Amino acid sequence: RKESRVQMMSADKILNIAEELDILPDNWTAYLNRQTGEVTSLSEEEASLVHEEADMESLPEWQREGVEKTREILEGDTWIPLPDKFDIHEWGIMYDFANSMSNVNLREELQSAIQQKGAFRRFKDLIGIRGIEEQWSRYKTVALEQTVMDWLDANAIPYSRSNQSSSPES
Repeated sequence: RKESRVQMMSADKILNIAEELDILPDNWTAYLNRQTGEVTSLSEEEASLVHEEADMESLPEWQREGVEKTREILEGDTWIPLPDKFDIHEWGIMYDFANSMSNVNLREELQSAIQQKGAFRRFKDLIGIRGIEEQWSRYKTVALEQTVMDWLDANAIPYSRSNQSSSPES
């Protein structure tokens, strides 16, 4: 096994990764280059071109370049997949946010919204009605940053906590 120098992740880089995870579409996976700290995302379609060993000659030039980059990501040892939607548990973040509300009525409204069918839509609608979108956005970002730091710990990737946002518990 070849040793590679691992990039130290800065607080800004952790925030960038958290933001990438927040906007990542379903059926896409984000990857981190352990050496450079670069983050890139791949769709299932792009990955299938490599897994199915697509006929490179039948692909347009722009797609061939993409397949080569995808192959490097999927088959090399430099890139590793970041947490996906299943690892993030957004419902749990919404639950914790609801429970963090000091206003009892608001807390109960949010708790009720996420216990019913259409929880994500109902939650989003309610935070809009109550004018707490910015508060939710900050809370979710901090929770995603913590997810990224936990993932970095699990993968033995060093990071700096300087300039880090406050914890979700605050």
